[in-house]
Order: sequence, then structure tokens, then C-alpha cells
Amino acid sequence: MLVPLLVSSIAAGLLSVTTYFPYKNHLKLHGDTLDKAALSSNHLLNIENCYPISTRLPHEPAASVEPQFCEDVVLDQRSGMAYLSCDPTRLTWDARAGIYEDGSDKLASEYGTPAIWAWDTHKRGLARKLYISLPPPEYPIQPPADLRSTFHPLGIAVTASHPYFVEEVDEGVEPRPPPPANLVIVANKPYADRPGVVDIFVHDLDKIGRKDHATLRWLKRVEGEALTGTHVDMDTPFKVDPFRIAVFEEQYSQPFDRDYPEPQHVRDNPDHLAGFHDDDVAGKALRSIRIPSFFVTSLPDRSGSSVAKGRSSLFSAVWQPVASLLSSHYSLSSDPTTRKVFLHHSSINKTLSVRLDGTDPEQWEGFPPLLQTWNGGGKAAGANSSATALYIPSLGADSAKVQEWEQHWVRGIAGGIRDHNVLHKSTTSDGQPNNLLRIYKTYTPSFVQFFAAEHEMPVRAMVVDPHGRTWTAGNPSTRAVEDWLAFQRDERRRRLGLPVSSGTLSSSDRPPRPAGRIDQTTYVFRHFGSVVAHPWESDKLKLKKQKGVFLRKEFHTFNVFKSPQETKAESESRSEEEERKRGFLPTVPTGLAVDIKRKLLYVAGAYEERGVAICKLPEDWIEA
Repeated sequence: MLVPLLVSSIAAGLLSVTTYFPYKNHLKLHGDTLDKAALSSNHLLNIENCYPISTRLPHEPAASVEPQFCEDVVLDQRSGMAYLSCDPTRLTWDARAGIYEDGSDKLASEYGTPAIWAWDTHKRGLARKLYISLPPPEYPIQPPADLRSTFHPLGIAVTASHPYFVEEVDEGVEPRPPPPANLVIVANKPYADRPGVVDIFVHDLDKIGRKDHATLRWLKRVEGEALTGTHVDMDTPFKVDPFRIAVFEEQYSQPFDRDYPEPQHVRDNPDHLAGFHDDDVAGKALRSIRIPSFFVTSLPDRSGSSVAKGRSSLFSAVWQPVASLLSSHYSLSSDPTTRKVFLHHSSINKTLSVRLDGTDPEQWEGFPPLLQTWNGGGKAAGANSSATALYIPSLGADSAKVQEWEQHWVRGIAGGIRDHNVLHKSTTSDGQPNNLLRIYKTYTPSFVQFFAAEHEMPVRAMVVDPHGRTWTAGNPSTRAVEDWLAFQRDERRRRLGLPVSSGTLSSSDRPPRPAGRIDQTTYVFRHFGSVVAHPWESDKLKLKKQKGVFLRKEFHTFNVFKSPQETKAESESRSEEEERKRGFLPTVPTGLAVDIKRKLLYVAGAYEERGVAICKLPEDWIEA
């Protein structure tokens, strides 16, 4: 009798020890141990350098003529064009939380419709909503009839219209001219009961209106079988529901004409792409489009379960971190699809899962997977790929980090090459079938994780600068974010006449805007002992890489911007002058873009009714 009791006591003690620290770390990670007073009084840093891209006061909501509720932002360094994917229906059509409700038509008059916005950052003008232009009936590829009415953009990526304008030239060679058009690649979630799609658009920069051209020409949609990810080894299919996109500027589709059939006003323009011969490489690049391959991450596969209604699926139970250790049934880790990275090969219009050797990144339910690629500094730093590294946030029950997955050839190049049979259907001049079966080879790179940087809170937005340094944004308190979003969602429902989950709250009972934070994680290379190299010292790095020296990294994370937790009454009590001096950051940041040359950071928030912020990187806070 004594022995079983002794064993039970020891087991209980061991269980207590093994669950206590994960439990405490979980609460710390999600901010449940943070002092609310400290978040309000001390959580303020450098946001006087941040302001809305319009001239409004920070506490004033954006008008329908300005971008708001923007999920993602991306900056094209070549043209200086920034693109924003914005959806004013976000609170009632939230793919992240699995909430899909009626009401988008009613919202149109209040906030405008979902759209892509473009902003020439080299000018002082405001961002412009881009009108989606559809091809004429004679165009061989026709868009879905409901493209404009069921457009809900999420992640966004941008690249030049042709690889000629992307290719790195050798030292001393004249640089490529700026691209005449950009390809804008958008993850779109048009329907709640089926996986999303990827729509590809052309934004012309050299036609009427030049960079102020306000038309986004639809080019192609990737969906269904073409977007069903297949495992590289086992041919296991995954239903990919696109969330974040990163361009792989190495494998392209076949070239096709850049323009739709020319309208009369273009044919009458003598300057329209004229003066080039068929053997002129630059001329062909100006007149052609080649779609690059791209990496994509996926939302959870909810096809086997009912769509959530009325609440977010984020962490809420205090006992959950302990329960997840006892049984995987209670774990809030997302399904396998969200822990993988997929590569869509535009050359064959198929999607394969990328091999991440080792353990897939952890993903916590409600925090969709983010993704950034980095070219390793390019030729100047001895790199030879546009995706030398992938940066993927990893979030477990009690730890948050950003993992750096580096491309490798341990399995040999042949390990990533696959043959694909593609049937090309065509007809002869007399209308007879003339089908060709061609064999295409694709290369799917493999990655291995060497480095990871620990973070104090879950990462909600991320971007990588040209030096390979990460900029991350998030909120110290997960529960505060979910409480605030739930209130915002109820307010939206109440205005639309939809059912609400709670009664009307008084001003004092309304949850405050959560505190926010933006960090920069830099690193140094340690070669031998105390000898270091900084990420921008490309000559040193190139020499070491050519010699095959493994470069060990040391990461250092610095807080750059902080915004406080505050109630609506606290915000409205300040004068206009105080409000302007205080600055503005989106409440829940979900998208970042960085311009190192001009020392600017662009911050978007999917749930932000006050617009988009632009932040000047403060002197003496940011390295070169």
C-alpha cells in the first residue's frame, strides 16, 4: 500500500514540475502576467516618429478614400511603389479566425470595398485604390465572373513584369532600367466554404498617367488542382488556403504578350512600346510578361469542420498549456498544413511542398504562418539565389521565435529536380487538334534550420530588409487583443443589424486598445574568436563564403517602437497638438515593409480603421 502511494506522490510531483514552467512561460508569452498600468504608462517609445500616411489626426478614422483595414503591405524597391491589400469587411470576414458573416454590402457605403491600393512612395500624394480591369472577351484566359464582387485580399507580393529587370548584373555593368510594369500577386479568400486562390495582376507604370495609373489588370488565377500542394516525397496532397506569398525569382512561366488586345487609344499612341526589334532583349522584356514561381503559406484546413461563428480560435483557456502536455487532443497547435511552406511552380502550374529538413515550424492556432525570403545579400555577398533563406515565425505553447531556414544541397541538386509531363493543347490552321506532351523539369529547393532568434511575444507581422535583418511586430497581451477585437466585431455587427454576443457596454467597460511593439533583430557573424562581421559588410562575407567557412550568427533584438494600451476616453481627452506629437501605430500590426535607404517603415493592420502608419527610423536606434 505504501509503495503505490509513494509512486503516485513522486509522479504527481514530477508532473507538477514539468507542467509548472511551461504554464508560467505560456502566461508570460501571451501577456497574462503583465501589469495593465505598466502597459498604459510605460509602453511608449518613439511613436512620435510614426504618423498616418494621410494628414488626419491619429485618433481619427480614415475615410473611404484612404486605405484602412489593410492586411499586408509590400514595397517594390525598384519602382518605389508600395502595395496594400485592404479589406474593410475584415471584422465580419476574418479568414485568420475562421469567421465569415454576411454584411459586406452594407459596409460598402461606410468603409468602401476590398481592394488593392498603390502608393508611389517617392511622391507626396496619397495612396490610390486600384480599379480591377478585366480582359476583353477575345482574350484566351477569362476571369471568374464574380472577381470584383467576391474579392477578399490577404497576403501580397510584388515583382517586375519580366526577369530581365530583376537579374543582378556583375560589377561594372550598367544596371537594368526600372521595370515598365509590376506583377502584383495576391492571396484571395473569396468564399468561406472552399480554399482561397491566388490572383495575379499587372500594374502598368509606363502608360497613360505613368506611376499614377490607377488600373490593376487581371492576368491569371491559380486555384484548385494547381494550388493543391503535393509532398515532394510521398505525393501527399494538401489543400492550400493561401495566406502569405513570397516571390521565387528563378523559375518562370513561358513568356506571353504583356498587353490585352490594344484598345484604340493605345494604338493611336506613337510612343507605345515602339522602336524595338524582335532581336532586342530589352524590347522583348518590355513587351512580354513571365510569371515567377512563388512560395506560399496556408491557413488551416477547415474543410472537415464547421466554420467558426462569433469568436476567434485564439488562446483563451488558462489551463490549456497544461492540458496540451497531457494530451495532444487539447493542443492548440495548428494542423500540419499551416506548418508547411509550399512552392507554386509557374512553369508547370503545379504546387509542391518545400522540404524543411528537421522539424516543421510550430504554429499556434489563430496565428497564421508568416513567411519572408532573403537573397543572402545577392552577388555582392556571394549568394546565388533569390531565396538563400526563408524566415518563418514559430510559436509553441511557451516560446516564440523566428527561424532562419537556409537553402542547402545536402541531398544534392538532383534531390530537388522532378520531371513533369504537361499536355499543351492547340489546333492547326485548319482546326485539327495539335496537342503536344512536353516534359518540364522543376527544382524545389530544400532548407535546413541553423539559426533561430527568441522573441518575448508572438510575432504578428514580419519583414526582412536587404541585410537579412528581421523587423517584427506584435502585441504583448494576446488576451487584450482578442477582447478588443471581439468588442470591435460586436460593434460592427450592431451597426449592420447582425446578432451580437454581448449587450451594449458603457465607455468605461469597453476594452482599451492593446499595447503594440515593433522590434528589429540584427546579427553579427563571428568568424574566429572576437573577429566579427556585420550583415552589411558584403566583401567580408563573400570572401568567407567562397572559402566555405561556416559563419556562426549571434542575434540581438532591439525594441524600436512601442505604443501604449489606452482607452477611447484617454485618446479623445488629448488636444490636437498633443495627439500629433504623440504619433500613431496600428493597434494590431499585421503587415510591415521597410525602406532602408530612406530609413522608413510602413505598418499596416488588418483590424485598423484609422489607416496605415509610416515611421521614420529614429537616428541612433538603427544600424546602417
